[in-house]
Amino acid sequence: MIMLEHPEGMVLCLHTAPDPAPRRELGNSVALLSFRVASRADLTAWDRRLTGLGVEHSSPHPAHLGWALNVADPSGLRIQLHTRETITADDA
Repeated sequence: MIMLEHPEGMVLCLHTAPDPAPRRELGNSVALLSFRVASRADLTAWDRRLTGLGVEHSSPHPAHLGWALNVADPSGLRIQLHTRETITADDA
């Protein structure tokens, strides 16, 4: 994996994977596309919005760099909304 971060906030992570095909699972596989959100509160707001729209998605959960929520688009591309907040023992 390599992660590049622009000073204005854009982050690009490139991963190698044995099977690059899109997957519909919302578990622990690597997201093919990820968008950063500012905070866990924003992630919770997205959780409520996606639930209200009837979109299948994971609950917010601890992830590699912060909190994450996973969703698959209609073509099966796994998308992740991700924070960069530090997770503490109080959050678990």
